[in-house]
Amino acid sequence: MAPAIRAGVRVTTAASIRAPQVAEHALALLLALTRRLRQAWAAQGERRWAAEAIAPAVRDLAGATAGVVAMGTIGQEIAQRLKAFGMHVLATRKDPANPYMFVDEVLAPERMHELLARSDAVIVATPRTPVTEGLITKGLLGQMKPSALLVDVSRGGVVSQGALVTALQKGKIAGAALDAFETEPLPPNSALWGLENVILTPHVASASPRYWQSATEIVCRNLARLREGRPLIDEVTPEWYGASAQR
Repeated sequence: MAPAIRAGVRVTTAASIRAPQVAEHALALLLALTRRLRQAWAAQGERRWAAEAIAPAVRDLAGATAGVVAMGTIGQEIAQRLKAFGMHVLATRKDPANPYMFVDEVLAPERMHELLARSDAVIVATPRTPVTEGLITKGLLGQMKPSALLVDVSRGGVVSQGALVTALQKGKIAGAALDAFETEPLPPNSALWGLENVILTPHVASASPRYWQSATEIVCRNLARLREGRPLIDEVTPEWYGASAQR
């Protein structure tokens, strides 16, 4: 994508048609963590009634604080659903003065550490660009509460996977659910497979039976807009992609 942008080629994505599905998947992963569904599923496979083990560990979303990184199309869809569950929603955005419906507080990117420190659940929904690659580092993960949960529906490489594994193994955070990985498919020898406080899905957050029909419709609409000199749907601009894409 970066070479095309540097060459002046106009680039678009399908972000707007994927946003509802990714948001639903993010909420499904978060609920699976808070309601201990992995543990219930494991007990079901063993035909074991595990109420005494599961019930004391479940959590409520209502009244808890969620942090969304960042507030693009997908982030806004996620925030809307988090708010519907009664959560206090924080979010990061380059223009923090711009209010968003369903978001209680918008923080500038340099306050990312504050978002992680205050959140009971962090949902990473930023695209991977030269600016966001390696965004969630060991240092930022260290700002999270030991009881906090991380949900990653972004792209592999935004969250430092090695640092996340260490944080999970050492109990620095309580759990994580991931749909994006630095290497895909996730190698069989990855430590993530064996962690009991982790839920993994194979990069399917945007899956939808209507995806290709919707994507084709956007391509056709954008071809018409390009011919007419109108703004394109879901266009990736150099400003959006990051300053390094303009070099």
